[in-house]
Amino acid sequence: MRFFTLLLTASCSLCFAPRADAQERATDEHGVTTQLFEHPGAGVRGGEAWGEVDAPLTEVLAVVHDYANYAEFLPHFQTSRVLAQRGHRARVYMEVSILRGSATLWGQLMINSREAGGAHVIEASLTEGNMDHFVARWELRPLDGGSRTQVKFRILVEPDLPVPALLVGVENYKSARRTIRVLRERILAIRP
Repeated sequence: MRFFTLLLTASCSLCFAPRADAQERATDEHGVTTQLFEHPGAGVRGGEAWGEVDAPLTEVLAVVHDYANYAEFLPHFQTSRVLAQRGHRARVYMEVSILRGSATLWGQLMINSREAGGAHVIEASLTEGNMDHFVARWELRPLDGGSRTQVKFRILVEPDLPVPALLVGVENYKSARRTIRVLRERILAIRP
């Protein structure tokens, strides 16, 4: 029965999904630019978004490095729990809801944070879970003498479920865009 519910949800979602494949790059009214990307070996496309955050790099890094609280603000996250951590390198368990709550994906991720070419890069890779692929990458660069931050975020989730690749690509696209927006909101919410 769950399979048929999932299939019906996927089919209905396709009918009402925005055509991310028709417009691969777009900038919204909030100044967030989003596009699709291909990842080697994946059967779906990922979403990539970038925009500026009106906060210094240190404030943005504090939010992105707070892995245990991802479920409080990131789209679709239901659970985020740090299993082990040394500095900003961590093993994190997460659960995300997809297809309007009809399925839950879980995974253990290795998250690594490093500096590279003038940017701070935080990457998460799947070590175990019910997904065929999971790729997440933050790239943060200081702007305007350090008072603002450019944020670029990539997400590719490929569930181990019978879901059309177009639908998953649209969700990855929308999730990347929403992540930039909710990061801005989170920083404003925690400021004194």
